[in-house]
Amino acid sequence: MTNVYLNGGPWGANEIKYVIYMSATTPNNDDTSNTNGEFYVTSSGHMFAQSAEIKGTIYSKAGEIGSWIIDKNKISTIPSDASNDVSSTGIAKSGINGYIGTDPEANKINNIAFWSGMTYKINTGKLQGSDSGTFFAVTHEGKLYCRSADIRGSITATTGTIGGWKINDSRL
Repeated sequence: MTNVYLNGGPWGANEIKYVIYMSATTPNNDDTSNTNGEFYVTSSGHMFAQSAEIKGTIYSKAGEIGSWIIDKNKISTIPSDASNDVSSTGIAKSGINGYIGTDPEANKINNIAFWSGMTYKINTGKLQGSDSGTFFAVTHEGKLYCRSADIRGSITATTGTIGGWKINDSRL
């Protein structure tokens, strides 16, 4: 049998904890983290639904989806309460700054939009790409940074170097 409470609960008419509560069990007055498969919406707007399938638009400024952490300007694997450096992957709306190597002031990468395999440094709040490991980053301006790339197909470049050879307009 399923108990359904609308605008209240079994603890008294003046104590409205749930606006809607559906479960095979009776809720406790202090119960806001049930795992018995029930569905409820609290009077403060918190919704709990185990095994929910939601269709349509979901709007969130914070929270988690799997191991991805949502905050106002990014979705990443950087925990909001991280106390140690952490390897991360993410997408940032307004960009996050970083660097390659061990010196945060050298080899800067500014305004990173997408990244993977970079370490989020707690003390600087920046992403660090390893000099020897693999990582991938793209800035909001479209500049690509990566280690250990396997690129197939055509590459077009008018400046830079390849294997120590300098590229000049139309020749090496």
